[in-house]
Amino acid sequence: MLNIPTMPTLLVAAVPIDTNFSILDPRLMLAIGSAELLIAEERKNAVRLLASCGQANKPFILINEHSTAGDRANALNMILKNKITAFVSDAGTPCIADPDYVLVDMCIRHGVNIRAIAASSSITAALSVSGYPASTFSFLGFPPRRVEDRDTFFNRLAGLRQTAVFLERPYALKRTLEDMKGFDRQISLSIALGKPNEQNIRALARDMLPQVARLKETFAVVVPAKL
Repeated sequence: MLNIPTMPTLLVAAVPIDTNFSILDPRLMLAIGSAELLIAEERKNAVRLLASCGQANKPFILINEHSTAGDRANALNMILKNKITAFVSDAGTPCIADPDYVLVDMCIRHGVNIRAIAASSSITAALSVSGYPASTFSFLGFPPRRVEDRDTFFNRLAGLRQTAVFLERPYALKRTLEDMKGFDRQISLSIALGKPNEQNIRALARDMLPQVARLKETFAVVVPAKL
């Protein structure tokens, strides 16, 4: 069972990279079955995927590299009118060098709850729900523990000219947000990815602290490029 808030929710769902839809992750099938609408990349694969999930009659729309601003605005309006919408690409995880982080960004700005579904990697899952471009990105691993080394790590991160993602230990959430209080742009914080209590928050690090400082969960952080 999916634990979904009452607000409109976009399920960013990973599909098999080999496009073998005869064997699907049960979480993906549950997400598509629960959704009132599917947003897909290409018609052929959308039809195949829905049929494999026993949802051949479910409505779907397409968002891809040919989509216009008007197409995305229409998709956003439909997402806001539904309780649950599933979003998939042709293969793999949406928004990783793939359409369409812009739509996810629009959803975040309009208060839509974003969830990662059937992800096999916390790195790509965090990127896919961030709403930030990921045609190229830097993965920075885990921040060092020593204060001096952490200062170097976060100073480097603050100046990167491409989207960056890093992971951190559950007990270090407050410390990490404290280290990022001086960042001049919003970050995307993904907590407990893939679990029923998953949270994805995008805000300034200093504004997140009162909300999540006491949590003890695995998390990933995505930082947009410095402009």
